Amino acid sequence: MPLAFVFTGKTAAQRASRIQRLEQAARRYFAGTPYAGAGITAVDHHQAVPVAVTELEQITADPEGAAGMVWRGLGRHEWQTLTEALDNPDGDPLYAVQADQARRRQIA
Repeated sequence: MPLAFVFTGKTAAQRASRIQRLEQAARRYFAGTPYAGAGITAVDHHQAVPVAVTELEQITADPEGAAGMVWRGLGRHEWQTLTEALDNPDGDPLYAVQADQARRRQIA
């Protein structure tokens, strides 16, 4: 089940600190495990919990509100929509491409 956290605080530093502490404490739950194989950077997230974070101040400042690019998936650095932040772009689809590339290198 995905989780989304909205942080608030008096200063940007307070909010950033709270997000950082959550990211450090929850890493083993959201990070996933690397797939095995040479040249494979994909991560298996089948047992991981997708977690997205934002700041109330970002939601209220964005014309699209919570539907805007105000979310960040833990372990990532770019701001995205909530759907993108909870997605797993470095999981199974990337693994399939990288595993196919590895097989082709072995054949060649």
